[in-house]
Amino acid sequence: MHLILLRLSFVYLFAGMLLGVAMGASGNFTWRPVHAHTNLLGWAVLAVAALVLRVYPYLARDWRFRAFAWIYNLAMPASLLSLGGMLAVLSRNRGPSALADVLKGVAIVSSLALLVAIALLLVALSRKPPAATA
Repeated sequence: MHLILLRLSFVYLFAGMLLGVAMGASGNFTWRPVHAHTNLLGWAVLAVAALVLRVYPYLARDWRFRAFAWIYNLAMPASLLSLGGMLAVLSRNRGPSALADVLKGVAIVSSLALLVAIALLLVALSRKPPAATA
């Protein structure tokens, strides 16, 4: 599982860097928050989780860690896409929009799911490792 998380982290790193290059080339930095969230919450968090799992392999059997991985990886794309969509809609309309409100709701729900995932990771990490069997 640690290799899956590590590979996913590098997918986010590539996406974040690609977005950064595209913004720099175009001079349009509207998606700056998406770029930052992709690199920090996508690449950094998943890379650290992969390394933690490599150091503490017993976590792969902990339902809290597995739930973290599933929830995080389902909520992360929804969070990034809804944030990007909301920024795009707001930059064009300059005012209230039903679509922006829907995207804001998705962003809030997916961000709360990310928070729950991180809480599950914290609880999994706070548990004592199982006793080694001889």
